[in-house]
Amino acid sequence: MAEHISVTQISNYVGQEVTIKGWVYNRTDKGKLVFLLVRDGSGFVQCVAFKGDLEPEVFDRVSKLPQESHQSSSQVQSARISARLASPADMKSA
Repeated sequence: MAEHISVTQISNYVGQEVTIKGWVYNRTDKGKLVFLLVRDGSGFVQCVAFKGDLEPEVFDRVSKLPQESHQSSSQVQSARISARLASPADMKSA
């Protein structure tokens, strides 16, 4: 099970799997990539979901996550995000 952390602690967990409990502030779909801007009250973190790295049903769920309504904060939807954090060096070798 991934450790639950806040966004402000994320730099201490490079290379580890963590869970950020928050909401999708913004989502951008680019076909095989989905960019999620996740907010937890302590800050923001961008998550990237690549279709080739995920099971089809997981990618489908990620691409349909609701995002915060900028008109009304009462409509905020929560989502549990688990991710393996990668360093910039890891991204270059992928």
